[in-house]
Amino acid sequence: MTARGLQIGFVVYWLAFVLFTVHQGQYPGFFDRGPWSYPYWAVAWVCVLLTFFLSGLYLIVPAARFPYSRRRLGFAVAYAAALLLGCRVLDGTDQPAYFYVPLKFAAVTFVAVVALAVVSIVYKLNRRRSPA
Repeated sequence: MTARGLQIGFVVYWLAFVLFTVHQGQYPGFFDRGPWSYPYWAVAWVCVLLTFFLSGLYLIVPAARFPYSRRRLGFAVAYAAALLLGCRVLDGTDQPAYFYVPLKFAAVTFVAVVALAVVSIVYKLNRRRSPA
C-alpha cells in the first residue's frame, strides 16, 4: 500500500458517495409537497458536507503518513464514531433519499477506518518481523 494509492483511494471513496448522493436526489421521500423537481441545491450541500467529513478524516490520517501511529488510528476511529453518532442523532424518517447519505457515509467510513487500522497494524508488525 503506497501513499499515492491511499490518496487515490480517498478520492475514489469521495467520488463514489458524491455519485450516490446525486443518484439519491431523484427520490423525494413521502412528503406531499406538490409538484416535485430535482433538489440540486440540497444535493450540492450534502456533497459539500461529505467533503468536509472526508477532509477531517484526511487531516487525521494523511496518506503520506502510512503506516499510521496508534495515536492517529485512535483519533481516526474516534472521529468516525463521532460522525456515525452525530449523523444517527440527526437521522429522520420519510425524508428525501439524499438526506440519508451522510449516515450511510458515516457507517461505511467507520467500517473502513477500523479496516485501515487493522491493515496498518498488520503492516507494522510485518515490517518488524521481516529483516530489512
